[in-house]
Amino acid sequence: MPHLTGYDPAFKSEMSEYNPARAKALLELHGYKDRDGDGWRERP
Repeated sequence: MPHLTGYDPAFKSEMSEYNPARAKALLELHGYKDRDGDGWRERP
């Protein structure tokens, strides 16, 4: 966050990447699936 010690606006990591397909794949991998078809993922 700006104005904090160690803040670097140029720093980018793989965790700050916007990738909805990757997010969905990670949810599937860990068992969060839409089992009843209502559009919401249920917990494993």
